[in-house]
Amino acid sequence: MADVAVVQAKHRILVVDDERFNLNLMVDLLRDEFDTLVAKDGAMALRRVRSDTPPDLILLDVMMPDMDGYEVCRQIRADEATQAIPIIFVTAMGSNADEAKGLALGAVDYITKPISPPIVLARVRNHLALHLARQEMQRKNQELSRWQQQMELLMRHAPSAIALFDKNLNYLQVSHRWLDDYNLHNQAVHGHSHWDLCPGLAGHWRAVFQRCLAGVWERHEADPILNEQFGRMQWIKWEAFPWRNEAGEVGGVVMHTEDVTDRKLMENEVIRHRDHLADAQRIVSTVIEKMQASHPFCAQNVRYLSIPVDQISGDMVLSTCRPDGGHHVLVGDFTGHGIAAAISGPMVADIFCTMTSKGLDMAEIVAEINKKLCKQIPSSMFLAAAFLELSPDRTALRIWNCAGPDLLVMRAGRLQERIESGFLPRGILMRPENSPREVLVSPGDRVFVTTDGIVETQGADGSQLGIDRLQEMLESMLEQNGPLAEIAARVLAFRAGREQEDDLTLLEMTC
Repeated sequence: MADVAVVQAKHRILVVDDERFNLNLMVDLLRDEFDTLVAKDGAMALRRVRSDTPPDLILLDVMMPDMDGYEVCRQIRADEATQAIPIIFVTAMGSNADEAKGLALGAVDYITKPISPPIVLARVRNHLALHLARQEMQRKNQELSRWQQQMELLMRHAPSAIALFDKNLNYLQVSHRWLDDYNLHNQAVHGHSHWDLCPGLAGHWRAVFQRCLAGVWERHEADPILNEQFGRMQWIKWEAFPWRNEAGEVGGVVMHTEDVTDRKLMENEVIRHRDHLADAQRIVSTVIEKMQASHPFCAQNVRYLSIPVDQISGDMVLSTCRPDGGHHVLVGDFTGHGIAAAISGPMVADIFCTMTSKGLDMAEIVAEINKKLCKQIPSSMFLAAAFLELSPDRTALRIWNCAGPDLLVMRAGRLQERIESGFLPRGILMRPENSPREVLVSPGDRVFVTTDGIVETQGADGSQLGIDRLQEMLESMLEQNGPLAEIAARVLAFRAGREQEDDLTLLEMTC
């Protein structure tokens, strides 16, 4: 593709003269290089100057009727919008006094008639170049002034410590926060060396600054520094990088620092307490495991999975048999999880297993557990649980669903019956209970009991897994005669990367 030429607009020159010959002469001289405007008197000249397209330079005759060139010059210089336009007087009046008068009024030059075309062109070019240079310098000064004002405003109100250094690490700009952090408010900072003002930090930062001057950008989130000036250890979050001038050369270093000592000390304290708590949890977990191991677990016709969210689970699973062959099962979930919930588990397990071993009815066990929990645990804690009692001949099932998810009774791989909650959680009220739900079962029927951690698991879209999805998963598992761990894998897939928020427990009892 051919390059597109950039057409630069010509500069506008206004020629003011009451003589047509002089106007034509100037227009012929300037038209090849400039856009020329003409005015035959002072009033027309002022209208041209005050238009939307004012001239870049004015060639002004002095001797004109009604309004001479001196008056035109006074009015142009008196107007802030036009006072910067360069004016060159062109006149036959060639005395030193006349020239001095014109220059005193603000003219930039004085050309006498008859004119010399090369001299006129040279002076017009020179004064245009000077005028453009002054405009560019004024623009840059304004930009520099705005930049300095913005920089000073930033440095005054910046919430962190910021400093701008030259290549010798002398201060150019510094924020108030920097002055506070380095105790420099009472010292002259600008133009002075960082090494002289903060000698206690010089050794640590010198290598960093030298690498930045070589073009490297560096940062550290928590750098331990021995501040000799204050005599204490500090942790500093810092960032240092080179700044460059218009030529692209490194002109110095920008430094941003933040004293994070308090935060670091707090983090260290949190880590210490966390490690201490982890040690305590391991001890408690070991004790609880030993207490639970002291109670026999009847694994006959029972399989279950348990995935705690913490090291110590708030869910509990108990399975034991009466002397007459009756089978008792408990699947429970204490409010919350962790140490407080787990400590109550051994008490419940002791009641459950001891009374079962004595051949007592499940109704008595449920009532006794409720009574002990009401008396011995805080009112803010309770046990949502399902209690199952399978008859010795394994044909009748009694169920106490105490605020747990629905129980699913499956026959030949399909849902036979769903048992909803009919009782309050254990540990809330001591009052007579309703009769349990009784279900007739056949050999091979399976009963699934879960805590709410599984059914309340959230998927990627925020929806809960729910009991219906769990039923579909179970039917698929039974159809393929798969392991119970398959349910855990499907729950994990449904969670789609979301964190586990509660203990997950699922029990299968085969009649």
